[in-house]
Amino acid sequence: MRENHIKFIKHIRTHQFWGNRLINNDSSKGVFIPKNEIQNNFFPYPKFNINDELKYLISLNEIEISSTTLKNGNMMFLYKAKKSGSIDLGMIKNNSNPLDSTTKKMMNYLNLISLPEDAPSTLYFDTFLFYRKYNLELFFTVDKFSGRVHTPVSSFHRTHRPNILINNERTISFDVATMQPLLLAKILRNQIGKNDFTSWIESGLDVYELLKSKLNLEQRDDAKKKFFEILFSHPNNKLAESFGNAKWIEWINEFKSKPFEQNPHSIEKNHSDLAYLLQSIEVNLMRQLWNKLIENDIVFLSVHDEIIVPIKDEVKAFELFNNLLKNEFPYYKINSK
Repeated sequence: MRENHIKFIKHIRTHQFWGNRLINNDSSKGVFIPKNEIQNNFFPYPKFNINDELKYLISLNEIEISSTTLKNGNMMFLYKAKKSGSIDLGMIKNNSNPLDSTTKKMMNYLNLISLPEDAPSTLYFDTFLFYRKYNLELFFTVDKFSGRVHTPVSSFHRTHRPNILINNERTISFDVATMQPLLLAKILRNQIGKNDFTSWIESGLDVYELLKSKLNLEQRDDAKKKFFEILFSHPNNKLAESFGNAKWIEWINEFKSKPFEQNPHSIEKNHSDLAYLLQSIEVNLMRQLWNKLIENDIVFLSVHDEIIVPIKDEVKAFELFNNLLKNEFPYYKINSK
């Protein structure tokens, strides 16, 4: 094999690792690599015939190419490296929104974390702990949809996160119970006034247990899935009928049926409007907390509506979080663990 063959195989292997990093690096899954990217970077025309080069690597059992049909009828080709070998994370480009002073500080806090020697981990988290000294920016993304922050901490198993150390100190986390329902209840109150859903939330009822009962579901988790279907799926008449065409369901269906200018995906995906609105409000709310923590010299890690802080800062961090939430919601609950 020539050098460009070896480099291309490493490129596939690297993108397999990176693309599947959040699903336990399932190496059985191929990855999409645009054909023009392959041609421009590895087999430039007219020196190479890209189809011949790919067939050659297949004949050596170095790569496998599969295809899948998209909803629009187009074919998408997925590439998989058949043999184990080295990767090069320098081949990965971070698709992040630009960082500001707040998010730059949050990114640098990633340098301060570690795990106890016997703590459970994942291949991706271990890779992050090793590789961050070379390219920390690769592991910190502000998404282009709603501005949510994504890091190896936010994708780390929930059961593993309590083991994270900051500056070698034990940590504690705080998060808002049912943050998305809380935000939706506030939006609905502002948009349509009194309604059942807002009344449930502001009365402190467990909305998932209530939905479970109303929809005759077996498990609370089934009700939670149904709630997120209400939020994020296409407008659904069956859901409206399930709630007796309640005003709050009608408003949600209507909102997801028309363009919402602020949503970058609204033109092709109107049904994502509510997801965008809720996540954007959540980010703006949490940014207020992040800035307060920074002002008080408290190092923290973010997991969407959750913060992780050193044990020594537990009282002050809770106070700041509580003060923020009591100005936003009539009812809320902060979980700690």
